[in-house]
Amino acid sequence: MWSIESNDKLSKRVIIHNIITAKDDNIFHIEVVGTEDPQQPWRVTRLKSHLAIKPEVLAPSLISPLSKGKVYPEHFNFEFEAWQKQQIKIICTTELFKCIK
Repeated sequence: MWSIESNDKLSKRVIIHNIITAKDDNIFHIEVVGTEDPQQPWRVTRLKSHLAIKPEVLAPSLISPLSKGKVYPEHFNFEFEAWQKQQIKIICTTELFKCIK
């Protein structure tokens, strides 16, 4: 889990679900979440349940790795499975924040 640029309302994080296999296909499969209250980090808002993104696009957005934290993967798994079934697979090649809007 990595911290990314946040705003006054949400502390945003990226969860990389395929850190090991990304080397093979040059695509990260990520989830983007935000939390409003640092005292309740388990209360997350999902900004993007699944996003396929090129490493060179993701890297500039990452601020620092977080030492702890995780989310249940069910939302990600559902969206990732739907992405896999698409005939034309959408991959973010521009900028993380443009792709999660």
